[in-house]
Formats: sequence, structure tokens, C-alpha cells
Amino acid sequence: MSRIIVLTTTYLNKPYANGVCARNIVRALRSAGHTVNVVCFEDKVIPEEDIGQVCCIPKPPKRVTGDNSLFRRIGRTIKAIKKPEMDEQFVDNYFNITNKLLQTKCFDVLITMFFPIEGLEATSRIKQVYPGIKTIAYELDSIGDGILCSVRQAVKNRSYVHWQKRVYEQIDHIIIMKSHQVYWKKVFGKRFQGKLLVSDLPVLVQHNQSIKKTDESISMVYSGRIDSIYRSPKYLLSVLSELKKQLFFDFYFYSEGDCETVISEAAKQNSQIHQCGYVCQGELEKALEESDFLINLGNRTSNNVPSKLISYISFGKPIVHFSSQKDDVCRSYLEQYPLALIIDDSMKIDEAAKKLLFFVQSTKGKRLPFNLIESIFQENSPSHSAELITRIL
Repeated sequence: MSRIIVLTTTYLNKPYANGVCARNIVRALRSAGHTVNVVCFEDKVIPEEDIGQVCCIPKPPKRVTGDNSLFRRIGRTIKAIKKPEMDEQFVDNYFNITNKLLQTKCFDVLITMFFPIEGLEATSRIKQVYPGIKTIAYELDSIGDGILCSVRQAVKNRSYVHWQKRVYEQIDHIIIMKSHQVYWKKVFGKRFQGKLLVSDLPVLVQHNQSIKKTDESISMVYSGRIDSIYRSPKYLLSVLSELKKQLFFDFYFYSEGDCETVISEAAKQNSQIHQCGYVCQGELEKALEESDFLINLGNRTSNNVPSKLISYISFGKPIVHFSSQKDDVCRSYLEQYPLALIIDDSMKIDEAAKKLLFFVQSTKGKRLPFNLIESIFQENSPSHSAELITRIL
């Protein structure tokens, strides 16, 4: 069996999608007999669950926009032509601790969860120092696939692609998500075809099924980041306001982002809405296990599949998805899932509320067995990604 290093970001207490996917892959690789060390952001709270050997780097500070005048924006655009925005200290932190691990023990493989770009940049530098180690980019997201392109964004995308080509020359293998396959081949053609493998979000894992009393209030949960540009909650909140007239329910937002004030105001006006903030992974899973309905907000422009959608599917519960674009990449998953409702946000609020009410009344308490779900979404099992990586080894 092999010795593996995995580079990721938030992994310990309150992991984002990158860290959740990394956790699942690490568990699957360890179950297959491999030894895995993880390099991730430091955290004050270390979870009790078994998450492998961990080395921490300082969490980088949030980027401050600062002066956003036209002159400054033009200046940043010109800089982006030469090189994508990158935190060199962040790169050094990844490189230094990985280099320290490689000096103390013999490792066979370095897997980098992408984003951020700093991890992949550090991996390319490690490859120059240790040419014998196998390097794998595990790309959960895409830089430009479906992203709304302003002139500045187009310049940034071009800079990123130029940087990716340089990095791809250095590393050995690239694993991308199937939703980005068409875009990736359009951008890179056959140049790196020999290095390419295709997988899907590795978050389909079995969960506990809690049984609620039928007379309890209907509970709905949204989890994850909410963003005013890519994933606004305003339409959902309007539908909930209308639904309140016809149904008693409790709606829980386990979220963070730039819309928390909007959610807070909605909660003040509607006592059935509860703002819970961003919580640790264990608390979130408990909330999902105890809920009746799981709510998802589709991206407005990106073709990135939200990892939480697959996580929702793994619970086997009814899912309500609010779609914000015509070619919503989430549809292909939900159309295979028997307990899904898709609401297009071009629909009138009262019609959407009626549709949601009927779905709630007709599916409350229904569950899909995990073996059925797993048979439909085989590529989303962490073991599938682990098998791809083992095949590389």
C-alpha cells in the first residue's frame, strides 16, 4: 500500500466543501489500506472523530477589497494578464510543511484538492524538488465553466488557464468532475488528455435515519454558503412567506455569506424561519438527519455542482431545489432522484408556494433506501474516487 499526502483547506471543525470531500476521500483511501497524511488549515477545535494524521498551516486572512476605484480595477486587471492573483505566503506555507513531511518520511503520492490555486502552485513546486513523487490535482471546481464573464473576469480566466497549463506540465494526473468535462476539453483540448481522469463529487455516504413523530412540525433545512451574486435567498424567502399562510413549518438556515442580514430580517418577520449560522460538521449532520425536507439553491451562472446537493441525496429525504438558470447542472442529478422537486425562480411566488405545499403534503415521511441511491449515483461514492487514485498508483 502507498503513503499519501493530501493538501486541502478547512478540514477539522467546520469544513467547507473542499474539506468535506477531502475527509471522505481520506477515509476511503485509509479503508483501502493506504497511509494518509493531511495538510490543512489550523483550527482551535479538533474533532474527536478519526480523520487521519493532520499537519496544519495558518489559515490565510480574508482578502480585503480596499480601494475599488476604476483606476485600481484597471490596475488589477493589467496585473491579472501576467499572473493570476495568488497569496505567495499561502503557497510557501503549503510548500514548507509538505517539504518537511517529505524530508522525514517517504511518500509516494501528493493529492491536491482544488481550489485554492495556492495548493496547486505549491504542488508544482514540490514536483520540481521531488520529481519521483506522483502528483494528482483533484479538481472539485472549475475556474471559468459557466462563470458570468465581464471583461475583467474574462482576462482573469485567461490568466488562470495560462497558469493551469504551466502547472499541468509539471503534475502527473488530473481528476475533474464530470459536470466540467465538456468545458475542460474545450479549453485544453487533447494536450493533457493522457493525464485526465473523470469522477464526481465524493460525498455520497450513508447516514443515520431518524424517525420523527407524525404530529411534529414539518422541518426544512438549508445548509451552506449563500451569496448575493451566485446564490441569493430572496426568492426562497418570498415563497416561504407565502407558504406560511397555508402551512405550519420550521425552516432552518445553517449558512454564512453576505446575505445573513437579509435572512435575519426575514426571521424577525417570520417566526417559522430560524437563523442558525455556520456550525460544526457533527451538528450540521444531526440537523440534516432530523429534518423532513432538504432545500437547495442553484447557482445563477456557474456549472459547479454544489457538493451539498449530493450530500442531501445521500440522506434519502425529499429535496426541494430552487433553480436560477435554464441549463441548471443540478437538474440531471435531481431528475434521477425520485423524491425531488425543482422550482424555477421565474415562477410566480404564489404558484411556487402551491407547488411546494403539494410536494410537502405528498412526500412527508418518505425515504429512499441507501442501496437504491448508491446504485444510481455510483460515481459519487468516495470509494469510486479512491479506486481511481489506487489505479494511478
